[in-house]
Amino acid sequence: MASQPSAQYTAEAVAVAPPGGLAEVSGGQVRNRPQAGKGDSVTDGAETVRWRLERSYAQDDRDAARDARIALEERADLPPSVLADLLIVVSELVANAVRHAPRVAGGQIMLMVTGDQTGVRVAVRDPGSGFTLGPPDPGREGGLGLVAVDRISNEWGVHTGEGTTVWCTLALAGSPSSERL
Repeated sequence: MASQPSAQYTAEAVAVAPPGGLAEVSGGQVRNRPQAGKGDSVTDGAETVRWRLERSYAQDDRDAARDARIALEERADLPPSVLADLLIVVSELVANAVRHAPRVAGGQIMLMVTGDQTGVRVAVRDPGSGFTLGPPDPGREGGLGLVAVDRISNEWGVHTGEGTTVWCTLALAGSPSSERL
């Protein structure tokens, strides 16, 4: 049975969003600040973050990738080619986390998508300790999700530490897939 995802739309790129507000990290200090509306822009130095979507899913939520796609389809302010690419990479990264991350009691899959004037950044974190990426096996069904992410995104990578985070970026100045595929 699928769990209900927790979701927040905000207009600030920050590490943690407490209930009812945003956390602003400044000089190692975390300060709460009122949450901006879904379409508002917040200026943080030279960078303006137009929007942010966060979702949290149970590790066994087989509907997580579909839910993430549905939540992102509301982003009518993105060029259609970028939105199409975004839906693919989010679906692949969330599905990979649900399928491959080791099960941990109370473990969560976290999705964060932020958009600004230059592009979109996606990060999916799971409680795993990383993975080894090998070449695709042509005799195996599936296994091409990260190949698609590599082809579609401008850049992508993996961070390990407290779990595993796979991230990627998409440029707004045209779809990277049109240049790289």
